[in-house]
Formats: sequence, structure tokens, C-alpha cells
Amino acid sequence: MDKDFCALSFKTIEKKQIPNGECYYFKKYIPATRVGVEQDEFSKDVLYFKEGNDMLSQNKFLQILKDNVKKDVLIINVPPRLPKQKNSLSILINNLCKNPNWSDGSGYLIRTKPIFSFKRLRKNEKKKETQIKSIDFKNSEKCTGKNILVIDDVVTSGITIESCKEIILKGSKPKSITLFAFGFTILP
Repeated sequence: MDKDFCALSFKTIEKKQIPNGECYYFKKYIPATRVGVEQDEFSKDVLYFKEGNDMLSQNKFLQILKDNVKKDVLIINVPPRLPKQKNSLSILINNLCKNPNWSDGSGYLIRTKPIFSFKRLRKNEKKKETQIKSIDFKNSEKCTGKNILVIDDVVTSGITIESCKEIILKGSKPKSITLFAFGFTILP
């Protein structure tokens, strides 16, 4: 695997270390639940995007990808926490991949079991293993030899997006994998 290739052009992208590598992101994200801190416009847009009802935020994030994703990249989204849950990232990838520069991998990682807040897991349950056991990998053969971009709306610890990377690496032989989130939660 080519560890030096990055699927992003870095026009407006930052990088953050996560436990087993790095994740690129567009801006810092402030959760709505943070006491005493007001959300900025970007963080509000992320919430609207996650809800899937706001075309303006959908278009903003589509433009971020158009401006920053290199050509000939297969784009795969992190699946939502619940099986069959509406997924704004899938819709975004579908729209982006109407352009032949990119390939749509939005249905490749499928959540099969619900994931709840890691705060609710018992101490003996491992967070990464829980993620990996809850996701199926479809169309793995289509990932071999490809430059892959795995995207999520927000990354906090990096466990979910790293689990997706691990699943892809176990099931195929991609040319490269780049991890990207629109927002990176900065913990107090």
C-alpha cells in the first residue's frame, strides 16, 4: 500500500493525529452539548448536515469535497450508528460521484448492529472491536488497487474511522487509504 499518497489536495485541510495514524479534517467542531461554549456557524452546519434536511449545508460540504478530493479516488463513508439509518454522507457521495472523476463507494461499509455511546459500554468491551463486529464490508473486490478516501462527518477519538480503515485493509488490497472528516471535535 502506498502510505505517501493522500486523496486530498490540502487547499483547506488540516491534519490531526489519532491513535493509529492521522485523520484529515476541514475545521474544528464544537458539539451542541458543550456547556458554556457557543457553537460556531460551521458546527451548526455540521448538525444540519447530519440531520439530512438542509440542502444549503449539503451543498457546502459537497463543495468542500469538490475543492479538495483528487481525481480517481473511491469514496467510502463511515456508516451511521444504526442499521438502515438515513445517511447524509451516502447522499453526499452519490451527488459528488455524478462527476466521473470519483467513484461511489457509499454502500460498501454497512452497519449491521447498532452502536451506542462508548460511555455506555462495560469496561471489558473494547471499543474498536465493537465497531469492527458491527460493520459488513460489501464489494471488497472493487477496492483492490484503488486510492480510497474514507469520510465521516465528525471525528472525536478516531476509533470509528480507524475501524473502517482496518475493515477495508483486511478485506482488500487498496493502493492507498486516506481518512477525512468535515469536523474534528476538540475536547475540553
